[in-house]
Amino acid sequence: MKQTVIHRVPLASLGGVQKMFADYYRFGIADSRYRHRILTSGRVDPRYGITSGVRNLDRSPWTKATYLYHLWSRSSIVHFYNNGASPKLLRLLERFPTSRLVGHEHGIAWNLPATTAAHYRQMVAAMAAFLVNSEAAACLIREKFGVPAQAIEVVLNGVPEPERVTNTGTEENDEEQRFRRDPRRLRVGFIGRLDTPKGIPALIEAGRRLAGDRQIDIHIAGNGPMEAALRQQAEGLTNLRFVGRVINPYAFLRSLDLLVVPSVREPLGNVCLEAGYCRLPVIASRVDGLAEIIVDGESGRLLPPTRPLTLP
Repeated sequence: MKQTVIHRVPLASLGGVQKMFADYYRFGIADSRYRHRILTSGRVDPRYGITSGVRNLDRSPWTKATYLYHLWSRSSIVHFYNNGASPKLLRLLERFPTSRLVGHEHGIAWNLPATTAAHYRQMVAAMAAFLVNSEAAACLIREKFGVPAQAIEVVLNGVPEPERVTNTGTEENDEEQRFRRDPRRLRVGFIGRLDTPKGIPALIEAGRRLAGDRQIDIHIAGNGPMEAALRQQAEGLTNLRFVGRVINPYAFLRSLDLLVVPSVREPLGNVCLEAGYCRLPVIASRVDGLAEIIVDGESGRLLPPTRPLTLP
C-alpha cells in the first residue's frame, strides 16, 4: 500500500510559487511511489490545471477531520508548502505532537512581521525536516529561525520546459502575438509579482533616466499590491508600459532583449531559470539566491545594491 503525502498549499490565487507547485504536481509525480493529496482553502484557480486529488478544508467537516488524522498518523507525511504559521495549528501541535511534518520554504519567511515570525519559529520547530530552495534560504532558516543544519535539505527550484507550458483560456491564447515587438527597438523587461521585495521602483527610475532614448522600451509584466503606486511613479513615461498578468512567461521573455531582476530579497529567482531557456541575458541584483543562478559576466550581470530602499 502506498504511503500518503498530504500537500498543504494555498491555490486560490495565481502566483509564481503556487504555479511552481502545480507544475511539480502535474509533471513530477506521475510515477511516484506515494499517494499524493492536496489540502487547500478557498477556490482552486482552474488555470493551475489540477483536476484531481484536491480537497477543500473550507467545505467539509469530514475533510478537516481527515486532515487531523493525517497530521498524527504514522503512515502519512504532511508537506507544508510555503505556509505561514497558524496559531490554531500551533495549539494543536502542542497538544498532539507528531514527527512526520515537512516544511518547505519558498519565500514566506523572508519578510515576516515580528509577531508572525514568532509563530513561524514555533511552526518550524515542529517539523521533522525542512526543504529550502537555495543555499541563501538554508542560511536564513538556520540563522533566523534556529532550524538545525542536519534537518535542512536544499532542493533547487525547477521550471518546466517551454514546450510544456501552454496557454489556457481564449483571452490568453494570443500571447505570442500580444508581445510582438519592433525589432528596431531594444526591449527591456521585468516579469513577476508587483510587490516590495521585487525592487521595481529602481527599474522605473532607470526608465525615467532613459526617457530621452527613443530606441529603448521597458515592459513590466505582472500584477500585485504595489501596482497602483508603481503606475503613479511611472506617470508620464512614454517609454515604459505595464502589460498586466502573463499566463505563459516564455511568450513574454521571448519578446525581450534583456531581462532585469532588481529584487531586494529573492530566495532563488525562477524567472532567471526561465530566461536561461530563452537564452535571454539578465541583469540582476547581487542578493540572496540570485547569485546562485547568475554567473556574473557569463549568463548575466550581477549588480550590488548601493542605495537604501525607497518606495513610491
